[in-house]
Amino acid sequence: GIALYVLLVVIFRKRLNPNIYPWAIWMISISLLLASSMRSWYVGGPDISLEYWVFQLTKEKVFWSISNFNNAYNVMLSLNIFPTTLSYFINVNNQFIFKLFIPIVFSIISLIIYLISRKKLSFLLSFFAGLLFLSSPDFINWYSIPIRQEIAFLFFSLMILVLFSKEINPEIRNMFFVIFGFSMIVSHYSTAYIALAIFLLAYIFTLIYKWYENRKIKKVKLKPSEKQEFHLTSTIILLLFVFGFLWYSQVSDVASGPISFIKNSFSNIGNIFNEDVRQGGATDPFFGFFNNLQGSNLIEEYKNESLEYDLSNKSEGFSKESYINYQIRHMPGNGLDPKIKYINLPVVNYYSKQIISKLFQLFILFGLFYVIKNKDIENGLKSIFLGATLIVALFLILPFFSLDYGITRFIQQTLIILSPLSIIGGEVFFERLRIKSPIVLSILLIIFLLLFCGFIFQITGGNEAKTQLNNFGEDYDANYMFNQDFSGAGWLNDNKGNFKVYADLTANLKLNSYAGKLNSANTNKYLVPNTISKQSYVYLSAINNIRNMGFFSIKGLRISFNFPTEFLNDNKNKIYSNGGSEIFK
Repeated sequence: GIALYVLLVVIFRKRLNPNIYPWAIWMISISLLLASSMRSWYVGGPDISLEYWVFQLTKEKVFWSISNFNNAYNVMLSLNIFPTTLSYFINVNNQFIFKLFIPIVFSIISLIIYLISRKKLSFLLSFFAGLLFLSSPDFINWYSIPIRQEIAFLFFSLMILVLFSKEINPEIRNMFFVIFGFSMIVSHYSTAYIALAIFLLAYIFTLIYKWYENRKIKKVKLKPSEKQEFHLTSTIILLLFVFGFLWYSQVSDVASGPISFIKNSFSNIGNIFNEDVRQGGATDPFFGFFNNLQGSNLIEEYKNESLEYDLSNKSEGFSKESYINYQIRHMPGNGLDPKIKYINLPVVNYYSKQIISKLFQLFILFGLFYVIKNKDIENGLKSIFLGATLIVALFLILPFFSLDYGITRFIQQTLIILSPLSIIGGEVFFERLRIKSPIVLSILLIIFLLLFCGFIFQITGGNEAKTQLNNFGEDYDANYMFNQDFSGAGWLNDNKGNFKVYADLTANLKLNSYAGKLNSANTNKYLVPNTISKQSYVYLSAINNIRNMGFFSIKGLRISFNFPTEFLNDNKNKIYSNGGSEIFK
């Protein structure tokens, strides 16, 4: 429906009221977000699970303090004070604060990108810029952007908007820029680090522009009255850095993260192409290009890693004879039945995304060259575009960046600035070829959207089953929260006593959200027989039980494996079952 609507908007663009465009992009944004977040009755997913626990903890205590839960997540006011305050104004189940209302707040970012683009682009092309941001993988995937990052992205986009708004009084503009900057810093650390890096680079470029202008004035090639005004000043940059330092190093220890990353990256700069220092997920179809890792190849590494927790020779562990028949192996999730024979659909899926993504990357370069050469575009805006592009290029080649931070989230943040640049580049590219750019750009954007939302391969079949469209697939198995999971976690929380709980990677996340006493301090995610204690509890999610599938994480990748159900049945007692979730003791 969205794809057809976009095509009709382009066809009938000359008859439309321009006010349709912002409404259209906002409604599309809400539709795509809620198709993901409202997929289950419960909050589910990797980051959001612990985020939800932080929110519940703050609301239960009716005040926020870092001592409530000494964790980096609890430093982010987007996870504690903001949702707690929101929940008192909107008297609904706590889960719908995260599943419904915060996504609606986040959806406003599409309007902000539209308004940023309108500074230099037409109504239609601004609509395209917003659509490019909405169609990229992390926005469409239901769990990819955590709650704290949604709020931080919103404030970052507002900073860019006020920076681009010449019509606002300079003092008021600076005030809002600092307020939004402070709000971004207390919302999410990684988003703030990247934003500060972009602004610092942009400021360096403004200094270069100022030096160039002064040279031209000395040579009488430019009048002093023709000097351009730069909105990004050293005072503003310093304020943001000082506040960030105080918040992250004095309130918490989050600041150690970027220091460690910088140290590791530059000490390993010679290993740029070494898979051992890269996350396979860094191969995001939009910008990534380093992926050769496969799930089956990582099983051995996981086995070696789990040996550190081997309990077989200790009194609390099981004997090796009890699990000698269990061999851990990769167990891929269900895919869609191929409907086109004699074609390798997974390969077609991968390369289709690569080709369309590389094309929009190419447009970013064309757009950047056009902006730099265009004398009608202020040097301040050029600095921001240059800073964002350079930071993308720099971070994509740093070895440890993709391990320390999800590369797709990083790309999603930079697209707030680079989406308009890509659309500018696309228009320039097709105009040089004497092709009507609106029609061609709209078709490319529609293909981009349909590829990444899973629609095309839902029709043709293949390995990728999107959770928004199916009740199976790896993302569904790993992240979907069943009623039975919720009930089992609650029972365990009420009855477990002082014993440790074993659960796989994704079941651990479900325990974080819905069983308040169960967190990383008293749970163990290494769920292979040689690691399991005799006295401990073992929590099985519905997927663990019904599909005999478990999950672990290594090198930033989530890998599915054959769950040791037979071992548990033979060596432990089943003390709870609700038809989905089970608990052994």
